[in-house]
Order: sequence, then C-alpha cells, then structure tokens
Amino acid sequence: MCDAFLNYKLLYAICGYIHINPGKNWDKLNSQEQDLFVHNLTAMELEITATLDYDHSQVCSGGVDIASLNLETLESKNIPGLYFAGEVIDLDGDCGGYNLTIAILTGILAGSSLGSEKDA
Repeated sequence: MCDAFLNYKLLYAICGYIHINPGKNWDKLNSQEQDLFVHNLTAMELEITATLDYDHSQVCSGGVDIASLNLETLESKNIPGLYFAGEVIDLDGDCGGYNLTIAILTGILAGSSLGSEKDA
C-alpha cells in the first residue's frame, strides 16, 4: 500500500490495528478504509516504554539524491516546481542536532526559493 511512503513496520502496525491488508493497493481501498487509515496515522499517540543503545538509535537514512536537485533552490531538476527539504533529501549528519539543522536550513532555502519563484 504505502510501503514506499511509510516504514513497513509502521504500515503493518496501522493496517493490523484497523484490519486492512497492508498488501492492498491504496486505490483498491474504499473511501472509508482510506479515511480510517489516514485518521489512525495522523491521530496515533505512542507511549515510549524503552529505548535501545546508541547503535540502534538512528531512524533513517537515504532519500532524494542531491545530484537530482538544484542546490541553490532545492528544486528538482527532473520536475520543475517540486522542491525538497529535510530528511527526504539524502543528507545525513551525526546525532546532536545536525539533522535538525539540515531540516531547518533546507526548509528555509526551499521555502524562500518557492516564494521568489512566485514573485518572478
């Protein structure tokens, strides 16, 4: 269903909770199933009960290849008008705020570029 968009563990957890087959394509779900999935994804509250050690603390890596972006605007070279920011870009930093800094700065750059495109 959304395995290209969501981590498969999250996808399977939500689908299991609401009794929807995670292998079913999104367009094959009826509107009630789609609404139920979206509601559970956006309203989900999780209680953290434990953590693992440092080696298991990274959430993700990878993303949109920076070679496919205009680095002055973060606009896609392949799809004009499509901008990327944050962790969807293949940029990784060490723990300690580096990824958060990348997310903030790329968001500012992409947002500013989009604003200047509208003004042009």
